Amino acid sequence: MTRPFTGWHMTGIVVAMFGLVIAVNVLMASYAIGTFGGTVVDNSYVASQRFNDWLAEARAQRALKWNVDA
Repeated sequence: MTRPFTGWHMTGIVVAMFGLVIAVNVLMASYAIGTFGGTVVDNSYVASQRFNDWLAEARAQRALKWNVDA
């Protein structure tokens, strides 16, 4: 004898699915917050002033065509 599938069963499935999604989101958010300190540069104005210098340095490195083999 099998028990009929009722609205309570469907409610349980929906609650379990949303609970799983929320749990995974909380886990991923806690990992993201725990691994990122929030500071990319100390002073964004100074970093913006040096941006073109960084691009020039990158172009100079690329022009050397260095290749590193491990």
